[in-house]
Amino acid sequence: MSAIWINGWGLCRRYTRNIVASQYPNIEHTVINPDVDWSDQLEKLPISATLLGYSLGAFLLLSRPDLRKRFQRVVLLAPFVDFKRESDLGGKVRRAQLHYLQRWLKRDPGGALSDFWDQANIGHPPLNESDLDPVMLDWGVSRLLEGALDQDVLSEEESWVGSQDSLLDASRLAKINPKLNIVNGVGHGLEELLSQSGIEL
Repeated sequence: MSAIWINGWGLCRRYTRNIVASQYPNIEHTVINPDVDWSDQLEKLPISATLLGYSLGAFLLLSRPDLRKRFQRVVLLAPFVDFKRESDLGGKVRRAQLHYLQRWLKRDPGGALSDFWDQANIGHPPLNESDLDPVMLDWGVSRLLEGALDQDVLSEEESWVGSQDSLLDASRLAKINPKLNIVNGVGHGLEELLSQSGIEL
């Protein structure tokens, strides 16, 4: 069995691969970064795999039903249809914060990433500079700033979010998607979300 992961923003593939391989050691894992060519990469991979999206990766999958519908099973972790607080669709981050993050990335990408990780309460993942290209990071923030998806898409796939997510409002998301699985006492971090949810692959 194999699993394909569409990564979250600001995380290198090695970091995410280590987490998922530790949680599911008997599965072959492929991690795709949320970059401009993410969909092209996904189209080349076997549809027999389980497809998982985390945070921005989940948002990207929600934006492309034509791609995710090719797979027999899709799992979304910390998903959202709009990241911006002003939209009142489950995101907690203000538009102005995202614009500031874009400017910060241009002058001090390491500092900007560190601050984001602190806000997300995910510790300080190892940096792999070749895997965290500034252009890719800027593209990801631009996607977060773009308009909301149709909120109905949130209920189309198996979805999980932590009750203590610092970036997403689990109770608001549950009103949009009553089938949402809320993991009590868990934040935005992928490792704790997987370990505490008991998701089986």
